[in-house]
Amino acid sequence: MTATRHGDHVIHCPPSAPSGSRGQASAAREDDPDCKACSRCCFCLVGIAAAITGIVLLTVFLERRFPVEDPVYSAAIAGVAGLDAAVLGSASAGAPLSPVFNLTIRIDNTRNSRESACVRALSTAAVSYGDAPLARGSVPPFCAKKMREREGEVARAWGQGVVLPPFLRDQLAGELAAGEAAVDVKVTMPARCYDCSDVVLSCSKTACVTSLSTATVSYGDAFLGKGSVPEFCAGHRQESEHVVRVWGQDVVVPKFLRDKLAGELAVGEAAVDVKVTMPDWWCSNYRCEDRVLVCKAKIGGGLSPCQFPQKPPIYSVAIASVAGLDPARDLTAAGRTTLSPVWNVTVHINNLRNAYDTECVPSLSTATVSYGDAFLGKGSVPEFCARKRRESERVARVWGQDMVVPRFLRDQLAGELAMGEAAVDVKVTMPNGCSAMVCTDDVLICKAKIGGGLSPCGRTDAPSTKNQA
Repeated sequence: MTATRHGDHVIHCPPSAPSGSRGQASAAREDDPDCKACSRCCFCLVGIAAAITGIVLLTVFLERRFPVEDPVYSAAIAGVAGLDAAVLGSASAGAPLSPVFNLTIRIDNTRNSRESACVRALSTAAVSYGDAPLARGSVPPFCAKKMREREGEVARAWGQGVVLPPFLRDQLAGELAAGEAAVDVKVTMPARCYDCSDVVLSCSKTACVTSLSTATVSYGDAFLGKGSVPEFCAGHRQESEHVVRVWGQDVVVPKFLRDKLAGELAVGEAAVDVKVTMPDWWCSNYRCEDRVLVCKAKIGGGLSPCQFPQKPPIYSVAIASVAGLDPARDLTAAGRTTLSPVWNVTVHINNLRNAYDTECVPSLSTATVSYGDAFLGKGSVPEFCARKRRESERVARVWGQDMVVPRFLRDQLAGELAMGEAAVDVKVTMPNGCSAMVCTDDVLICKAKIGGGLSPCGRTDAPSTKNQA
């Protein structure tokens, strides 16, 4: 007999028989219950390993066979007329130009297995060079089916009587002569819904710091200086840099930060925070947004990398103004027993630290104002969004009619208003959707000073009032 360890006990299987009696030995092993249990265990282990291997292979196969990635748009200049190097550099260099561009738009949707990618109807293409517009025209609509790529019909963009500054004409003439000329192409595709933003494809060979950009230097949250950053660009596969003068006047820094900075400077390890704000010139509802780079730079050191931060958005509110809360006429007057205030509440989203997602205040959101648990007004908040690495805000009108407020709270509020220290509680309720027959809301809890700046809000969730319906 031979012994085989299985788990915590020993299984005795019949020994191997000579060749003449193999049949009998095999039959004996098949009849032995312990050997049957051992065989079943081995088969189970082999089956589990095969199943895991199959799942891994299936996952890899599905990812390769049915990928889900954004489509890649590209543009090409198939031909151009009216923009010869000889014309640009001729004696009549100051004459207006009338260029015509043949543009080809291509959609590579081979990495998208879910939906088609399209250039929609009423799309337009604009061609520019060094921020100088050259031509504009419509783009024929077309689509690339899922897992396919397609090139659209040639789009004709043209300009009439275009005037280029002399330095740009000379630069473009030189690049054309060397065969290195490149222009910026922007394709704008109209949104498919009301109050939606257009989809813009920017096909450019350069990366730029835009005009009106600023740089701010701080240390330990203490402001040290600010200055403007000149506009400049880096060409395709090129590098570029510019020196910026940042300064501060009579900056107050706490003593503990001054001592800490002095110690770090003494050992050559001092580093400050640098924030570069670049206007993006993307405006919605008369509000433009900025791009912000955050950097940590060592004083006297080399180049330090900057990044668009990846952190959750920050919500804040401000009470821009209020009517119907005059201390003498409304709050402490003997004949007034009720209040009817009207508030202008600014709701602000700081999404500068988020490089991946857009943050929104959805439709049907509301704002409520109270003071000492006494209700003072309610109103709707307009729907709006802050794109990734952007800020945005909207003003909500909150009002109350014939609000009854206890006398002691009215006197307290009147005193705080007289000293300029009055603050109220603001609650912004944002519908968050429903799941498993239960609806929830995102709730912002804020304490805002009347007539003050933005105040940060805490964020929580709560059961929606829809659950009570």
